[in-house]
Amino acid sequence: MKPILVSTLLLAAAPISGQTVIGLTANIQAVASQDMAANCQVRSCNINALLGGNTGSPFDGGSAVDMRQGGIWVTNGVRVAMVDPTGCTVMCPPFSPAVGGTITGLAMHEASGNIYALTTAGALYTIAATCPWQIITRCPLSQVIPAGWVAGGLA
Repeated sequence: MKPILVSTLLLAAAPISGQTVIGLTANIQAVASQDMAANCQVRSCNINALLGGNTGSPFDGGSAVDMRQGGIWVTNGVRVAMVDPTGCTVMCPPFSPAVGGTITGLAMHEASGNIYALTTAGALYTIAATCPWQIITRCPLSQVIPAGWVAGGLA
């Protein structure tokens, strides 16, 4: 059986770069960015040690570009950090957020500066993008996600 490569791709605008595609790969635990305007130059930041490896579940993890702070929020599902994709520096050291279950998706709402996090516990969290996070609301998804199912990925 071949291994599965799970990734989340995001499009980012300046200041990270004008036309950059950014993603977090689950099995390799790396943030990869590709500058579409500069001969498709690729940069990769290995974050395996930063987050403590993957959880073994193919749907755990996610990434969200935070243009306000110029970094990328990354998670392996249980630990969260923010990294600078251009220099691979840590902007917010790893922490374990107080959410139920593991995180299966992240999305950034630039206008409010909040992050949305989807979890295996069937909840969608609104979180202040601070270091560490501050939970604002928790919305159960029991009327949207059938029992025994897991939702993953946000955009």
